[in-house]
Amino acid sequence: MKDETLKRLRHARSLLGTCASKVAAHKTSSGSLVPGEAEKLVGFGTARDWIRWAVALEDLKFSTRSETKSARGQGILESVRFNQMWTSANALFAKDSILTLAASVTSFPNSIQNSEAKRFEVLYQSAALDPTLESACVGNINSLLSMECRADSMVGVLRADGTPTMWEIIYHKYMRPEDRTRPMGSAIGAALNAASVANAAAAAAGTKRVNHAPPAIQGPALIYAARNWAVHGMLITSFFRGSHQKYITFINNITLLLAAVLEGASKNLLPKL
Repeated sequence: MKDETLKRLRHARSLLGTCASKVAAHKTSSGSLVPGEAEKLVGFGTARDWIRWAVALEDLKFSTRSETKSARGQGILESVRFNQMWTSANALFAKDSILTLAASVTSFPNSIQNSEAKRFEVLYQSAALDPTLESACVGNINSLLSMECRADSMVGVLRADGTPTMWEIIYHKYMRPEDRTRPMGSAIGAALNAASVANAAAAAAGTKRVNHAPPAIQGPALIYAARNWAVHGMLITSFFRGSHQKYITFINNITLLLAAVLEGASKNLLPKL
């Protein structure tokens, strides 16, 4: 974990604790809270607790020598931390009383209300991230997933040399047909199709093959995709079929981005309570 990620998580933990204390101060003389306030208290308290575990996580213990000595151990550790952080975020955006407060609205249309991905996007946008940090993390992740790597049992490779990009493996091997029609799958498919057209044009003109441009996948979708089977099924099981450092790069950028979301959202929620 990057030092900046740890710093932001600690700040988010403190902010969420303050949010919970501020809500608790609204208790009536009988010691009760109205339903909406009670929901906020649960959400803030749960989110803070999961960040506490994410901050405290330093190592994992395995029962066999091969796992203990494996170079994949650090990636597994950071994957666990990411899941703890995601659970913290989930505790916030799952609560209507918190999410409407974050967005400064009274309610959401069904397209947002009933979509986990859209609800997280609302929380993400409420964090008002530093543009430089966001651009760096999102750019690093997209560039990494556009690198070529080996893949067995690959169907739908778009090039004759048989060396698909990581995005292609995710799209063709790990996504079901119905997944490809959803927002994340559609965005990846559109970017890959555009690159395929460019490659075909270059080949017809007898020029050098055009490299696939990174799909224009933005921060909310990248974080959401990292906890979705279609993406983490490939990332966790294969670790990119190459250098383990590639996975460390990926997970470090994802956790830093999510830590910034937790910190920023908590900071902007506090004065609204």
